[in-house]
Amino acid sequence: MTLQFMPSDADATFPAQAVPDAVDFDILLLAHQGTGVKSGLAVTESASPGMKVDIASGTGYLAWVEVSVSTQADKTIAAADGTFDRVDLVSINSGGTAVVTTGTAVSDPVAPPVPASSIPLAYVYVPASDTSIVDNQIVIKRVIIAKASPGGTTYAEVSDANFVTISGGAFAWKFQEVVPYNNMQIHGIVMGGTVVDTATYQAAVMTKSGGTIATIDKTGSVTADATDAETTWGRVMMLFTTPVSLTAGTEYFIGSGRTDSSDTYAFPHLSRDNVQYSFPFGSIGSSGRARIAKANPAVSDTIVDWTTDGALGVGVFWSLD
Repeated sequence: MTLQFMPSDADATFPAQAVPDAVDFDILLLAHQGTGVKSGLAVTESASPGMKVDIASGTGYLAWVEVSVSTQADKTIAAADGTFDRVDLVSINSGGTAVVTTGTAVSDPVAPPVPASSIPLAYVYVPASDTSIVDNQIVIKRVIIAKASPGGTTYAEVSDANFVTISGGAFAWKFQEVVPYNNMQIHGIVMGGTVVDTATYQAAVMTKSGGTIATIDKTGSVTADATDAETTWGRVMMLFTTPVSLTAGTEYFIGSGRTDSSDTYAFPHLSRDNVQYSFPFGSIGSSGRARIAKANPAVSDTIVDWTTDGALGVGVFWSLD
């Protein structure tokens, strides 16, 4: 079985596969900019074992321009080094051809950069003296995206995100309190869990006054389709048309919900441990939560404080003012 975007230590065949590197963040940034996979393009071990991989047919986006890709079998992986391990990168170029970028064999190998005008698909871990690539050496790095409605909203799904389901009474929207250290702008929000075919998702930055919503800025809506649906490990990436400004030291709530369902829909989220140290917030993942029992919350709607079921984590695209 191939490994998904960021395998856990327990799932990884080699320890280095569970360690994020700079190229992982480059891949997520490319997805934000419209370079990723629309459908298909799985990378697997070759049907005839050896130093090669197979790439399934599918469609990608290169800066939002569709690239059609036919099945490409037996893509050659360079011979292994005799002493050190190596990480290679499989990508698709603008012509729809699979390209293997050979990494550097060293004692602590990392992936090579994504080539210009290319769609990243997978890392292939090549241990020293290896003679045959199998699925557990392949870590899928494709990010599934779909073109958005006007305003720049994007849908992205990254498999194998560690998440916890915190239904808390199955309220439609759930929020995590954050207090930024710095003045900053929020460009988008990532929430995760089960992604349902035909479901519509949205995220927001909210402030509250007492027990009601004082202000709320929402991303565009994102509707998943059958290609996007993910039974357990999906992520939804939602972008704001205009970045939302946050003031240092001010309490905000960042969250998301499903807007096409009833007012009480259980939406699972990424676990706190994945994200709480990743952003310049004073209390992300560790303080107050809030719930709203409406599919489309608005100013003056009632907020229910949420103090049980553990902390709630979020992923955020941000920049400092």
